[in-house]
Amino acid sequence: LFLRTGLVLVTYSVAVIVPNVQVLISLAGALAGSSTALLIPPMLELALIDHLETKPDITMSPRLVPPSLQNTQQNTSSFRRLCRCDVSGKFWMKKLKCFILFWMGFVFMLIGAYASMSDIVHIWFGTGK
Repeated sequence: LFLRTGLVLVTYSVAVIVPNVQVLISLAGALAGSSTALLIPPMLELALIDHLETKPDITMSPRLVPPSLQNTQQNTSSFRRLCRCDVSGKFWMKKLKCFILFWMGFVFMLIGAYASMSDIVHIWFGTGK
């Protein structure tokens, strides 16, 4: 009951604040569309590259692996490894491409969100186009 009431009140508040649905859809598209098309694919590729670089070689027999290389685990989480912008290793060119694409997508998302928010403010104060 409280969840339903809260959702109805939030929906009503958004409808009162943003009377023009077109600009609200523009804002949702700027945030969701850019993250889906520009931010998530480079993050997934970085996660794949991280997995490829840290996975053990399954073709080697455990008896042939030196004890110093057995059970080596890094203390950092996978998210921290993805965010550290480390462009070394075997796939450094792909990592660099992913970082550049991610930050370009983030900048474009900010530009789109700013443009949509400025349209909402212009409509709200009556200085619209």
